[in-house]
Amino acid sequence: LSDMQSRKLIYRIQGGGTYIGESAKESPAQVSFIPVIIRQENISNRFIEVIQGAENYLTNNKFYTTVHSPSSPANEREVINNLIRDEVPALIVVPCAVGDNEDFYLDIQKKGVPIVFIDTLPGEFQGNLVTSDNFRGGYTAVKHLIQNGYRRPVFMAPDVDYNSTTVRGRFQGYQYALKESGINISNDYLSLFRYNDWKSLEEVLVNM
Repeated sequence: LSDMQSRKLIYRIQGGGTYIGESAKESPAQVSFIPVIIRQENISNRFIEVIQGAENYLTNNKFYTTVHSPSSPANEREVINNLIRDEVPALIVVPCAVGDNEDFYLDIQKKGVPIVFIDTLPGEFQGNLVTSDNFRGGYTAVKHLIQNGYRRPVFMAPDVDYNSTTVRGRFQGYQYALKESGINISNDYLSLFRYNDWKSLEEVLVNM
């Protein structure tokens, strides 16, 4: 690509891709894009608001937003590598899977590509994260139940997300509320169900 660019066969727009033509100067304007990478099954739920929020802010700061929806951790790596080749200035990422691609993101971080994660981090990766106060959320919900006379509140979570920073924070809040109220924590109060499987969730509820 560099050779073709030097021969003026193509031109590249940072974060926008590669195009056929003599020079980037012939394009109407230099446009910068910030991609949002968000796993496929999240596109139809609350993460739409994440995309809208990013788009509103970035538009006001002369950036455009592109949305990419990988279907698997491998596809996530492919999408991000392509974006980096197109010289995107930064990445906004909702990880495809909690326990995957940690080393991949470490390599990107070492290359100096700015990344902001939404909702959760991949594995034990340490980086920029925008999320809710999950500890306080778990604590407040359980404290409310206890104050209303419920002494055996159950913690339920999708099995695939159990090790995510989001669920871990909520579970820690749950545990703290029980301990503070003098309630012994039992494994009987912890239930996992298969992600997006309502029958699995129903089975868990019936067997409790």
